Amino acid sequence: MQTVTTIGLDIAKSVFQVHGVDAQGQVAIRRQLKRRYFAANAVGGYPFVGTPDRVAEKLAVISKAGVRGIGLSFVNYLNEVPYFCDEVLPRLARQGVRVKH
Repeated sequence: MQTVTTIGLDIAKSVFQVHGVDAQGQVAIRRQLKRRYFAANAVGGYPFVGTPDRVAEKLAVISKAGVRGIGLSFVNYLNEVPYFCDEVLPRLARQGVRVKH
């Protein structure tokens, strides 16, 4: 099994084309996925729901898998971002996933 090092995603009106290559630039995966599938199965975002410990644990797993950046959104931004910063970020720093600046 090849290890995918880079993934590309082409987004069209009704389909997504996923391309993955290995460290040598060889195609490791190429799939076409219907947008309808994503909408029907609520794919398009990953819910991080739980205690600060659980959320930090999920983010740490993703980081250790090689993800170096992630976009987050919050339902109630004004209340949830300060809570995330106060409760989740310190846990990530303690796990060595986040370097405190």
